[in-house]
Amino acid sequence: MTLYHFKDPLKNFVVKLELRRLSPLFTLQDQQQQQQQQQTTVLSEPEYETWEFKWQEKVFSQFEEELYSDFRNCHTNLTQSYHQKIVQIRELGTRPNGRLFSYTDIDNFHDITHSNPPLLTDNIQTPLTRRTLVRDKCISSNPVVNLPLKNVEVGAKTVMYILADLRRKDSQHPDEKVVCTITLLEKGTLMVQPDFSEKWVRVDNFIGDTWEYKLTHNSILPSRKDIEKEVNILNEIFERQNTALSNAIGREKFYKPEIKADEAIFNIFGEISCCYGFTKSSVYVKYFLALPGAFQLLGSENEECYTNLSSQSSFFTPTKISIGHLFEYQFKAADNYSELPTLNKPVFLFEVNSLDRWGRHMNIGYGSFRIYLSPGTYSETVTTWRLLPRTKWEQMSEYFLGITPVLGNLDRIRFPFEFSDQNISKLGWNTQTSGNVELKLQIIRQK
Repeated sequence: MTLYHFKDPLKNFVVKLELRRLSPLFTLQDQQQQQQQQQTTVLSEPEYETWEFKWQEKVFSQFEEELYSDFRNCHTNLTQSYHQKIVQIRELGTRPNGRLFSYTDIDNFHDITHSNPPLLTDNIQTPLTRRTLVRDKCISSNPVVNLPLKNVEVGAKTVMYILADLRRKDSQHPDEKVVCTITLLEKGTLMVQPDFSEKWVRVDNFIGDTWEYKLTHNSILPSRKDIEKEVNILNEIFERQNTALSNAIGREKFYKPEIKADEAIFNIFGEISCCYGFTKSSVYVKYFLALPGAFQLLGSENEECYTNLSSQSSFFTPTKISIGHLFEYQFKAADNYSELPTLNKPVFLFEVNSLDRWGRHMNIGYGSFRIYLSPGTYSETVTTWRLLPRTKWEQMSEYFLGITPVLGNLDRIRFPFEFSDQNISKLGWNTQTSGNVELKLQIIRQK
C-alpha cells in the first residue's frame, strides 16, 4: 500500500495490468532456481492479456456481460445503461477484453476482506443481495492483496477495483481475484494497494493453476513543451486574478497623511441608523459633509452620497424605518480648531427623499448636524423640516404629479460659514417639521 500525491487531473491517470498463465513445470523449476532468473518456459496453451485502465473506467467481465445482456436483469438506471453499452460492444463483433475487468465507485461491490460492516448492515444487505442479483457472489473471499490499513484514516473516498478472472475456459465456477484497489482520499491523495512494481506477482486460482500479473504505472508523462504551456497558462490566470483583485480594491497605495505639529487628523465613522415620523413609507437619504476653510478632507473627494431605499415593515402600524447605512470621513484641521466659532466647524447635511409606487421622487425633509470635534461616541436624533408649496398650482403639482419644492444646493440648509451678520433672511420660505433621523457617530482624533 502506497500513498501518492497528485496535481494532474485524474483523467490522465493510467494503470497497466499484465496477466499470464504459467505451467506446473515452470512453477517447479522457478521455485528451485529463483535466484538464477531463468527464462520462462513456453506454455502448451499460452494465455497472455494486458489492459490499460483509466480512472473510473468501467470494463465488463464475462459474468457481467452475460447478466446485463438480458434486459430483464436490469432494474435500475445504472444497469440499464450497462445493458446499452454491452449491446453496443456486441454489435462490434468481438469482446475487447478477456479476463481483466474493473468495478468503479458506482458499482455495488466491496472487498469484504478490507471492510467490516456492522451486524445490522450485514443482515439488511443479505436479503437485498438475493433480490437484486448483486455480483458479490462471484467474488472470492481470498483476494490477492491482504494488507492491513492500520495507519491510514479513510474518510470520504472514491474507490476503484481492478480484478482478474482466473477460471478455466471450460469451468463454470467463478474465480475472480482483486488485483489492485485504488482509493481517492481527500486533499489530492491516491492510495494504491498493492504498489506498482516491475516484478511479476504469482497467484493460484481455485483449481490450482498458477498465474502471474504485473501492475505498472503507465500514465503519459507531460513533455517539456506541455509543461511550459501549462506554466504559461497558470501565470496568465494568476495575472488575471491579480488584475481583478486590484480593480476591486483599487490600484492606489494606502494613503498615510502627514501630520504636522500644528495639525490634527479626525476620523469619523458614522451610521444613518433609522428614521421615523415621515408620511411616506419608502425613503432614502442623500448626505454631504460641509467643511469650512480651516478643514481639509483627506483620502477622497467630498461628494454627495446616497443610501439604499428602505421601506417600513408594516403600512398599517407605523414603525421606525431601518436604514443602517455606514459612512466614513477623514479630514485635517488646524491646531487652533478649538478656538474657531461654532459656525466655522464641519456640518453633516442630509436630505430625506421618498419613492412611491408610481416612481415619483419627492423631498420630505432636510436636516443638519454639527460635527463634534472631541473624540467619543455620540447618538443624535435630528429633526428635519421640509418646504411647503406657496401657491395653489404648487399644491396641485405636489398632490397629482409629486413635484415638491426643493433647495437647489444642500449648503442652503446650514448657516453660511464665516457669517458675520446677526440675522439671516429666509424670506419666502414656508417650512414644516416632517420627521426625525437617528445618527450614530464615532470620532477619533490623531495628534
